[in-house]
Amino acid sequence: MNWLVNPLKKYVVFSGRASRKEYWMFVLWIILIYLVLVLLDNFLKIKLDDVPSFVALLSRIWAWAVALPLVSICVRRLHDTSRSAWWLMIGLVPVLGLIGLFVYMIMNGTTGNNKFGLDPNFSS
Repeated sequence: MNWLVNPLKKYVVFSGRASRKEYWMFVLWIILIYLVLVLLDNFLKIKLDDVPSFVALLSRIWAWAVALPLVSICVRRLHDTSRSAWWLMIGLVPVLGLIGLFVYMIMNGTTGNNKFGLDPNFSS
């Protein structure tokens, strides 16, 4: 559970670096939990016939609750590739911007220390 808990603890930390593994494991946990909540919501809607589901509210709350931690870990991931947080704005460009941001997130980080901090793969 460290993959989920550690980034949530650093939900407003926009300095430093995040390794590729830390970023992708956090994203995986976010998506898996969200999918479980959505599937549970759909199951309850089928079983309860048009009765508003409390779980739908939970999936929305989860999405909003992890929004800021996701932005902060994206910023730290960009720092690991020696890019400033402003590169996150490239994601606002339809399609091509999201592809570009995805490429930055899968790139290897800078080996050794850079201007944003210590190498997350070798620091404890």
